[in-house]
Amino acid sequence: MSVRKQLPSFILVGATAALVHWCTFTLFVHLGLNPVWVANPCAFFIAFSVSYLGQRNLTFKAGDVPHSKALPRYFLVAVFNFCVNDILLSLCQHYLPLPPEVDMAFILVIVAVLSYLAGRHWAFSRHR
Repeated sequence: MSVRKQLPSFILVGATAALVHWCTFTLFVHLGLNPVWVANPCAFFIAFSVSYLGQRNLTFKAGDVPHSKALPRYFLVAVFNFCVNDILLSLCQHYLPLPPEVDMAFILVIVAVLSYLAGRHWAFSRHR
């Protein structure tokens, strides 16, 4: 399937997962699941399941790729992207005179591209 056909569902699934992450994080904090470094990973895992199932079934149409292969790979992609995000944000904040919101906007685009490429060519690949 072409990138042009996959891109709308990739963006929709990613936005949905981000919204789920934010909503569950907010809910957990309001329910008293503090500190935030406890609430955030809990919300991440819930959002990850939305992202994984959506990207697997909608974007990459990889229902024939076994979960035993795709799930650990996609989880590694997510963890790698989180690390890249954090490292780039730290570097930007240290070396660039921009507000963190501007840095994050650019970083999220970079991470989304990495996520798409890793999902398409590795995590959900039928050939590797």
